Amino acid sequence: MNLKINNLICLVLLSFISFTVNYYYGSLGVLPIDTFAFFDTGYRLNNGDLPFKDYWTISGPFIDILQSFYFYIFGYSWKSYILNGSIINLIFTVISYCFFKNIGLDYRYAFFYASCVAFLGNPSMGTPFPDHYSAFFSLLAIISFLYAIKYKKDIFWFCIPILLCIAFFCKQTPAAYVIIFFLFNFAIYFLFEKNLEFIKPVIYGALVSFLLLIIFILKNEIDLQSIITQYFLYPRTIGLTRINELGFSFNKFISNYKLIYIVLLPLVGVSLLNFFSNKKIFIKENLLINFNIIFFTIILMFHQWLTLNFIFIFFLIPFIC
Repeated sequence: MNLKINNLICLVLLSFISFTVNYYYGSLGVLPIDTFAFFDTGYRLNNGDLPFKDYWTISGPFIDILQSFYFYIFGYSWKSYILNGSIINLIFTVISYCFFKNIGLDYRYAFFYASCVAFLGNPSMGTPFPDHYSAFFSLLAIISFLYAIKYKKDIFWFCIPILLCIAFFCKQTPAAYVIIFFLFNFAIYFLFEKNLEFIKPVIYGALVSFLLLIIFILKNEIDLQSIITQYFLYPRTIGLTRINELGFSFNKFISNYKLIYIVLLPLVGVSLLNFFSNKKIFIKENLLINFNIIFFTIILMFHQWLTLNFIFIFFLIPFIC
């Protein structure tokens, strides 16, 4: 009973911390373009305009729709706008706490690391931002995968493609990289379990995502070519330009991420040591968790290098720790 009370207290405190921290930092100054990215689109949606059809959308149509919901419920104001980022920070923090608990951490350690997530997650921007949301939902898909392995429940397999679809329509990357990574995840799981039963709920989840997308397109009479041009072809040209301009420098690749390297390298070393000392433990839960956290970190670092935005991926440090 005491443990349940302690968990409840932790969840209440984390909810308060994650919400208020984001709400506070979201109000400290603005970036003229990035900060207001979804304020106008949320307003336009509630006035009958649609993404891809009435205005160009190169990232974040899911966030457009989500923000229009907040404006519809709470009215058009800066507070309604920050509320979006604050609630996503709350949800991400609470799920992180539950994840830390599920992998075996004592509630006190889980609370500490989840508190770090609350400060390092969405508050780095405060308002809705596509890179953050895409990374958060991608990580939630990985957590769902790890839960599916541990609890053997179809609902977690079913949620993976839905979460990845949401992540992709928050922003194409890093979600696209994580989708490719999941092909390796599924292959590794099949290799060691010799069981394809997990494919059914994954396919069902993918079909639900696809059908909802088709219904949205057909109901609103959105031209498919406009979606392809705006969401796939045009962003690709931006990405190719950034790749061509990507030059190596110590500050860009090493110094900026030293805090991540400090905790990531020991995790990589321990994981390799365990793998080569006894390959049978590769299928064990802890090593699968390490594998996913390590490669998700590498994916986000690669994404961060290409985007050349401010560094927002320090929320990975509590997970690595």
